[in-house]
Amino acid sequence: MISDIDLDTLCHNPETMHDTPQDPLTTFSPFDILPFELLIHIFSFAIDDDPNSVFALSLVCSKWHAGIHSTPSLWQRLSLSDQAFNPTHLHARSNLWIHRSGRLPLDVEVKSAHHDLMLPMLSYAMKAMGRWRTFTGSDRIQFLWKKPRREAGGAFDNEGLSMVVDLHHKRRFATEVGQDTPMSLEEHSVETFTKEKGPPKEIHVKGVGSLPHSESLAPFTAISSLVICNAGWKDMPLHQCVEFFRAFPALTCLTLMNRFVQDPDYDPKCPSVKPVVLPHLRRLTLSIASTRCLLSHMTTPALERLELMYINSSVEYDHPIAYVEGDSDDEAHDFSRSPWTDRATGMGLRSLFGRFTPPLRELVMDFADLRTKDFKWAFGAMKDLEILRVVASDMSDKVISALAAKAGSGESSAQAPLPCLRKLHLDKCQKISGDVFVGMLESRMLAAEQGVVSRIETLDILECTGVTLEHVGRLKRLMGVKNVRYRPAMGED
Repeated sequence: MISDIDLDTLCHNPETMHDTPQDPLTTFSPFDILPFELLIHIFSFAIDDDPNSVFALSLVCSKWHAGIHSTPSLWQRLSLSDQAFNPTHLHARSNLWIHRSGRLPLDVEVKSAHHDLMLPMLSYAMKAMGRWRTFTGSDRIQFLWKKPRREAGGAFDNEGLSMVVDLHHKRRFATEVGQDTPMSLEEHSVETFTKEKGPPKEIHVKGVGSLPHSESLAPFTAISSLVICNAGWKDMPLHQCVEFFRAFPALTCLTLMNRFVQDPDYDPKCPSVKPVVLPHLRRLTLSIASTRCLLSHMTTPALERLELMYINSSVEYDHPIAYVEGDSDDEAHDFSRSPWTDRATGMGLRSLFGRFTPPLRELVMDFADLRTKDFKWAFGAMKDLEILRVVASDMSDKVISALAAKAGSGESSAQAPLPCLRKLHLDKCQKISGDVFVGMLESRMLAAEQGVVSRIETLDILECTGVTLEHVGRLKRLMGVKNVRYRPAMGED
């Protein structure tokens, strides 16, 4: 096996080889009388048995070297193995095969006995992903065909091929894809990779215990969607995640999930990590405990949709975080079942908007809450927000009152809270009262007539005990019967 040879030297300096052996008794070889086309045919059988033999054959003499390197069909099988893992060597090998194969299709094989080395090797091969004809890998890699799915906002999650990479220490792939990830075998069909399906646009990484540094990866320039999941009780290595994201410059969608961890691990390295810039990211979904750490290390100038899900926890954090503006206690002193995660989420949002204000149009907070002071800050900072969805929040009437617009007071659109809000969805928000909510809607309707804010076109009030049928009747008279959706809380008539 040729693993220690300087690939660049051998490929570009064929003069170091001899046309004929030095022993005069062996100056003639039967191969010399064979047409080179026949030699190429013979070589192809050797390459079918061992894809790496093409490189060994090219070292026999300068004639073979020149002929093999000018025959792209001999370089169509790219095989990478971590048997003797050397990132520099494997990257160079991959570049050589990709270059020598010209524009011909590639048959890719990735052999990995160590789960931590799977992603670096994939990154080298995926530089030519558009030319993949077949793919053979370990049982840690699977392809799923995602079916189109309507989401809560009415938009469709596009169909396409997704590559699922399992990094669990113990492989448990066969039937468990959907147990700890958004992927479900019922919703998405398992596929064998074929070029007719097109190259995958999404990578779905399961069982994350550690992630490689971007310096050991080739950029995943063709990947627009990344999903990272950890099903264990150990928190994700957030500082590693940030470095890992640097290898995905074309991301438009990013999802991080770790629902079982309620107390994030503090890592002293996090404050020193430079924020990652994701210039094309439009959708970010987080279901992790360390929201503050992650949001404080991201710059997302194109972000349009942010989903924060299953973050609330009653666990008290005791992490040495440097004080910044907004870290002081909430002056409202409102009740919360998750005060520490509320603060962490709010401070993460402040940090995200503090570096570059994204054109956020939809915010989903599902079992993810904020302090009252952070809600008020968000209503003033998110000037482009059109859709707000809140589920299972302890928000009080003070938060609802902060959404009220001051019609006739000379308040401009720039000063009004959430001036572009068109859709409001509240589900299981038990601390708000109907009278305050109706008063807020009345003020916004009047301000909309004066052009201060947008008109709220759709309102969902679901299982909010403080909003009764009498209040719903008043809301429907304000907005129209078809524009209000109501569901009483369990036990109510």
